[in-house]
Amino acid sequence: MEHESLRGIGSIVVPGSEAAWDMNIRFVLQGTDYEDLVDQIYDVQTTIVKFTKYVLKVDTSISTTKNYNVMRLLTINFPIEDSSNKRVTLQRVELTLRVNSW
Repeated sequence: MEHESLRGIGSIVVPGSEAAWDMNIRFVLQGTDYEDLVDQIYDVQTTIVKFTKYVLKVDTSISTTKNYNVMRLLTINFPIEDSSNKRVTLQRVELTLRVNSW
């Protein structure tokens, strides 16, 4: 990875490093009723805190995992597709994590 200087001329090359990139995760929360769904939305927001370092483990096979150093930099998005969806028992979630950010 190459890091360019902000003040001067030139750059620093760090062998073996990887550039940071965004990992977009989309999922659906499903609650038994409205209160349960609100609790789950709150849990997502308070569990994955902005600017906190996490290690995300992803299974690559039955016996191996890949670790990603991630951090949430953006607000968690809870989109509504149309006005008929009143968020009674289902809510879509869009989460973006910055990989290799710490």
